[in-house]
Amino acid sequence: MNECKLCCGRVQMNQVGLREVVKSDDDRRFEISVTSKRGRAVEVWTMQAATQQLKMEWVARIKKLLMKQFFSIRRMCRLL
Repeated sequence: MNECKLCCGRVQMNQVGLREVVKSDDDRRFEISVTSKRGRAVEVWTMQAATQQLKMEWVARIKKLLMKQFFSIRRMCRLL
């Protein structure tokens, strides 16, 4: 099986994660993380939207972007 790694700057897209629900009193928060090759979180950004509705919109857009990148990388790997 060929291993394919495409980078966007210094961040590999397959190392970017999204956590929709975080331990917090505020349900408007979510996290975006970058993990190391060993699977440990290297950087975690906690984001907070102005409203729950806005959070849901942001999360949906980020999910769509990450899935688009995933399928793009998958397609590129099949071509190699």
